[in-house]
Amino acid sequence: MSLPSDLTTADVHALVIALLYPSRVPSPLDEQLKQDGTIKLAVVFEQDDKEYRVLRRGKPSSLRLQRKGEGGYTGLAKGEDATVEALAGELGLPDFESFAALNLWRFDDDELYDPANGAAALDERGRELVEKYRTAVRVETLEDRIKNIEGKIAEQRKQLGTGAKIEEKLEQAKAKLEQLRLDDLSEEDLSLLSEKDERFEEFDHQLDRLIRQEEDERIDVERKLPDRPWKVPLFWAGLAIGVAALGVSVGMHDTLRQAAAVNVVGFGMVAWVLLKYFTDLERASVHQVRLESIKRRLNQVREEEVSFREQINHLLIHAGVENEEELFVRVEKTSKLEQIIEQLEAKATEARRDPTYKAAAATIAELEEELEDLEAERTLLPEFVMSTFQLENDLQSLGIEPADALSDDEDDEPEEVPQTAFGRLKLAAERTGQWTASGLQSRTRKMWGKICGHVLGNRFKGVELSPEGDLRVRDLSDDKLEMWRRTRSSEERIVKAALALALHVNTADRSGGYFETIWVNDPRDDFGSNVSDAFDEVFESAAKKSHIVLCSG
Repeated sequence: MSLPSDLTTADVHALVIALLYPSRVPSPLDEQLKQDGTIKLAVVFEQDDKEYRVLRRGKPSSLRLQRKGEGGYTGLAKGEDATVEALAGELGLPDFESFAALNLWRFDDDELYDPANGAAALDERGRELVEKYRTAVRVETLEDRIKNIEGKIAEQRKQLGTGAKIEEKLEQAKAKLEQLRLDDLSEEDLSLLSEKDERFEEFDHQLDRLIRQEEDERIDVERKLPDRPWKVPLFWAGLAIGVAALGVSVGMHDTLRQAAAVNVVGFGMVAWVLLKYFTDLERASVHQVRLESIKRRLNQVREEEVSFREQINHLLIHAGVENEEELFVRVEKTSKLEQIIEQLEAKATEARRDPTYKAAAATIAELEEELEDLEAERTLLPEFVMSTFQLENDLQSLGIEPADALSDDEDDEPEEVPQTAFGRLKLAAERTGQWTASGLQSRTRKMWGKICGHVLGNRFKGVELSPEGDLRVRDLSDDKLEMWRRTRSSEERIVKAALALALHVNTADRSGGYFETIWVNDPRDDFGSNVSDAFDEVFESAAKKSHIVLCSG
């Protein structure tokens, strides 16, 4: 819309604020309205197919909220407090900071964010109940949104047709395969297990053979081991003959000298016994060496058998089975499952080519991503909370209206509003449920990056907000980002506007405070003509969910 030459977009914003947020009117207009009682302001809007009108004449006490019926407009609220309460409680008007950032794109105006006078501080009991009530409402809202998205996912799965059944069977088969798979067992291990019985039979055969050989050699050693020479009678007989003959020849050398020759026979007998002893001893030692060799081999085989048994037991324990029969059953089932999965994947690939399936699958992926963010956010809240119905009754018993508990700040000190544009946009993201423990919700972040990439180029697709509310760009280092902010201030305003638009569009899909009209400068006036065509396309897409008023002076 084209504004009169003496009227600016900021003036339009001020007039809207004067009707919807009377306590936050910029100072110049506020003074003018209070001094001149002849000024008349009105704003008309629709919600849930009903038309409403807010009127003001001068001071905030003149505010009126009306609803159009068959006979014309009828009053719903009168006076500043009643009108503000009705707008916030019944019609879901968002908090001022979110409205200023997302509906007016006034995130750089420090003066506009001066906090209003806070409500009187509650006592400790009231504070506790208000906090519990807010938490309970937040939990119920999140759980409702989670159920809603789960319902949408279920509906979209029906659109997948037979492909859904194939995907389900494929997931079940893969899950079963993960249970049966023995990833830590190699083919060599399985081969070793399959040869177990043969190896044990071979060990038994070797042990039996070696034990028999050991016994045979022991008998041979015992049989061939000679007696000691002094245990052989012939040894003593020969020794006696030799000594006697030698003694006779010495004692009677004159008459029986020839008897000395007999000692040769006697000592010959001794020599023969000794020679036979050493010969038999050498033969027995050969068998003794063979016996020791057999013993060493027998011990070696026994050690190999023990080691093999330990290896088998280790494989079974590592595989988590009781015996090798169970192991081979699992291996067989795993092989069959792999074949089934291969067939199912071929069918699933064919089903995924269907355009209807593609559209439904894309929607499911988007919904599941949003569901993941919501579930992560839900985990940060208490698991069990009191019912909001009970808490509302408790609040009312203390004289506190539940709507006030949700919309007002009961702290002694007003909440500190961030001093930077991106910090204020982060605050708006938090208050509209688009900020999770991991940062900006993925759906909003992707839309923000998509808008930035479309308007400014691909290097700005990777935009992100830090937990402190600072801008981060994936393709720009901190030094380059600082240089870009100093030299390209208009581009930075575009990035802010893109984030505000993404937050506003995604707020449309959420329950809670939401005002669907955006009043902003025409991009041709605010950002220059170079990006106007790109922004026109962005606004054309965003207008499917939000009303966008482009003001041009």
